[in-house]
Amino acid sequence: MIIDRTTYRANDIRGIADSQLTDDFCRLTGLAYVELLRKYQGKEPHELTVVLGKDVRNSGLRMKTAFAEALLSKGVHVIDIAPAEKVSSTPLMYFATWLFDADGGVEVTGSHLDKEWNGFKHPKTK
Repeated sequence: MIIDRTTYRANDIRGIADSQLTDDFCRLTGLAYVELLRKYQGKEPHELTVVLGKDVRNSGLRMKTAFAEALLSKGVHVIDIAPAEKVSSTPLMYFATWLFDADGGVEVTGSHLDKEWNGFKHPKTK
């Protein structure tokens, strides 16, 4: 799999959902996020809790599902605040991460970008 380096930004990961942010890319990003949390939280994956959300974009469910599959494959406890057709906002994901005292949180969002874009946004870890 070839990873387009332009998807990695200073504060998030963004790209064209259907060409750059494939299911494989989303799963790999999820696995990398587990390792990041493991390093910074000092916990094993099965001890980690992560909040996941998504905005209204059509690609959000697909991307969140692939990302969640990676976390679950490592034993991470996932709290999905936007299951199926439900949606969440980035501020809601930040709040839920705090409320559930989670080790991390990720919102699948394209923010202000055009509809073909999407990405992953996460707060700093505790």
